[in-house]
Amino acid sequence: MKFRWKLLLLMLSVSILPIVVLRTFGIHNVQAMAGALSDEVQANRLAAARNDIQSLLKSFGEALNMERERISTAMFFLSNSLRQPAPPFPSQTGDESRLARFCLVAPDSNGMAHRQDVRRIAAMETTFAAIAEQLGDLILQQRAARVGGMAALYPCRQPGVRTGDVTLEPWYRSAFKESVFSWSGPYREKDSGRWATSASLLVEDDDERQVGLVSMEVALDRLLERTMAFVELPSKAKAMLCMLERHPDSGETGLRILLEYPDTSGRGAAFLGTPESEQGREMLGDIARRASRIVRMPFAGQEAFWAYAPMTFQGAALVVIIPAVDLLQRAQPVLAAIEERLKRVEIVTGGFLVLLAAVNAVLIFIFSRAVTKPLEALSAAAERLSTGDFEARVKIDSKDEFGSMGEIFNRVGPQLKEHYRDRESLQAAVEIQQSLLPRAAPRVPGLDIYALSLYSQNVGGDYHDFLCVGEGGKQRLCVTVGDVSGHGVPSAITMATARAFLRLRASLPGTLAEIITDVNQKFVEDVEYSGEFMTLFLARIDRGALQMEWVRAGHDPGLLYDCRRDTFHELAGEGAPLGLSEQTRFVESATIIKPGQIVFIGTDGIWEARNRAGEMFGKRRLLEQIRRLAEEDAQALVLAVLDAVEDFRDPNEAADDMTLMAIKVNA
Repeated sequence: MKFRWKLLLLMLSVSILPIVVLRTFGIHNVQAMAGALSDEVQANRLAAARNDIQSLLKSFGEALNMERERISTAMFFLSNSLRQPAPPFPSQTGDESRLARFCLVAPDSNGMAHRQDVRRIAAMETTFAAIAEQLGDLILQQRAARVGGMAALYPCRQPGVRTGDVTLEPWYRSAFKESVFSWSGPYREKDSGRWATSASLLVEDDDERQVGLVSMEVALDRLLERTMAFVELPSKAKAMLCMLERHPDSGETGLRILLEYPDTSGRGAAFLGTPESEQGREMLGDIARRASRIVRMPFAGQEAFWAYAPMTFQGAALVVIIPAVDLLQRAQPVLAAIEERLKRVEIVTGGFLVLLAAVNAVLIFIFSRAVTKPLEALSAAAERLSTGDFEARVKIDSKDEFGSMGEIFNRVGPQLKEHYRDRESLQAAVEIQQSLLPRAAPRVPGLDIYALSLYSQNVGGDYHDFLCVGEGGKQRLCVTVGDVSGHGVPSAITMATARAFLRLRASLPGTLAEIITDVNQKFVEDVEYSGEFMTLFLARIDRGALQMEWVRAGHDPGLLYDCRRDTFHELAGEGAPLGLSEQTRFVESATIIKPGQIVFIGTDGIWEARNRAGEMFGKRRLLEQIRRLAEEDAQALVLAVLDAVEDFRDPNEAADDMTLMAIKVNA
């Protein structure tokens, strides 16, 4: 009897012990698998977070454009109403009843002198009311003014006619200064203290004579509320309307918070604490250049995603800060489901194995081997892949889902390797090309110089450089601007080749025509089979002798603007692009330069930029921008022109590389 019990106990021990060990081993592997899956879920969620934030910025941009289009449409209706002739012989009573709804500001007290303007503006009351009904509390005030005549303000707290000079108001002056549809920077509205911005539109008659202007004062809090209504923010995210401004204490440029969402009361006007890091400084630079971006950096001691995008009006940007933890909340149900499934496996397998110890011992062993072995192989290979071993492979000899997973996994490594190499190559190309462009213009007495190249892709074929600096005296240098056909890495490589030839040849004696001729002969050999070519504008400026020489190799002529005479002169000349023929003849031209003149050299990506209507920016708009900003320094002038092109260009259209160089001849 004791032996039987001993034998039974031995058999039970032999059968139960392997079951317990096998179950423990299986649970351990399942836990490892669950941990790997949890890590993968979090990694995938973080990767998807950037796409979510990008969609958020896109939704905000679309909503902002929709509100801007509504305001633009309303202003065009209002401007059309201002163009209409005054109604014939209206009744005085009818005019007074209409005028009781808004203010009229006359330049003098002689009401009879502006009788036509009074009738015309009184007739606009229907348009004012219709716009107010459509746009609601988005518009704080509508304005319409005739040149040298009457101005109307709607609504108005004290309706009636009063004497005043609206030509001194910022909204009036900005319309004539911009000569286009323009937005002002954010400011405090005088009566309510709310943050606002003004949109102004100059009105011309059929003969293109300026007859007046219309303007609308937009409430920024309502504009932010309406645009953010289309954006789904995570629960802990912060959305702020900010403006670049110097801190009153430190003097450093920072982001001043104008409004926060959903609290748009505007009570807080503090400065946003941006991290003291390279990323923080790059963010301020991006906002100054009206660029949008998503970066990951700390906020309030926690990891967070920062997304920022420029607003329509000057100097403002939307900044959205989302804690990384908030973005991972959506992964919590998946992680909880994994943990719950793990617990259920433990309970079910434990009870089932106890009840059917003898039979299930073999089944559990086979099942665990069938399940855990491929998972372990996948996990081990995934671990190698995560460390950068793109040669990691897994061998699963089965025709089921695990076999399919193994085949898919084995295709991932080579694809990731290829993408990684492409990314490294592109990053290297970006760094190389950025190092090829001059970091700053040389300091030449009597000259204010600034140049900037912006690429439609990470790299491109535009090029600018400063050569032979100091040759023949401290007030002498050579400048060049070039444009390689095409875009991307091939154009960047061709640009680097041309730069090397040009820099080497420019260091040797010779005229500009001789330099370009020698460079062209070498350049033709390199691009003979690729079919690429390059336009180039090379100039030598002698500030001491007040003389400028240049050679134009197929490039668009430069511009010489005389601020005092308000005249433009094209710096033209003969010469085909580089790379077409070794026999190309280049002609050198020269002119006298004077203090107060500005030299502009650019690439066609500026004037060939197109808006939504397919209209090109054109050289006429470029000349208007130069004339308007001629009093600024060279850097401010170049940045303002490029900003104007970006505002004009349709963001959905493929952009071209843009390079602009400005050289001001100072007294």
